[in-house]
Amino acid sequence: MGGGLGYHGFEKAFGRRLSRLPYKAPGLFWGVLEPMGRARGWCVVRDAEAAGSGMIEMDDVFFERVYEQVRRVPAGSVCTYGTIAELAGYPKASREVGFAMSRVQRGWNLPCHRIVNAKGTLAPTYAFGGHRVQRQLLEEEGVTFVDDETIDMARHRWPPLDEPSGPEQLALPLG
Repeated sequence: MGGGLGYHGFEKAFGRRLSRLPYKAPGLFWGVLEPMGRARGWCVVRDAEAAGSGMIEMDDVFFERVYEQVRRVPAGSVCTYGTIAELAGYPKASREVGFAMSRVQRGWNLPCHRIVNAKGTLAPTYAFGGHRVQRQLLEEEGVTFVDDETIDMARHRWPPLDEPSGPEQLALPLG
């Protein structure tokens, strides 16, 4: 298991001081906040072998690829953070996708309400104006629930589990 470089290792590796963001990724997340509030930086994932170098650069390409996959989720369906990460070409980066989703501005017209955790539960109360708002948006699209906060993932998961979902089938081209 890879543990990453840590704060001082990043300073040495990148030759500059990096700030710790108030965000807990599946390892450590270090980066700098730009004036417009978009985060840039690097996330060190726990399983470095599975993630190649063990580092994900959260740059404009990362955000654009995540948001493009979110746009593809059809009305009446939901997708998990982990699936969005895989489709965008960043396996094991579900928390980073969640971070990217938290940066979406109202005017971007992204169907963020369709992205849920792996269990199919609604977002925390600070997102979308609360559970009721997200639930209402999903119900208006025909999404059904098995209880007050849990989506019927068997009926509404996108892409369905029987369809190919690897990055090579559905992700955006790299160039």
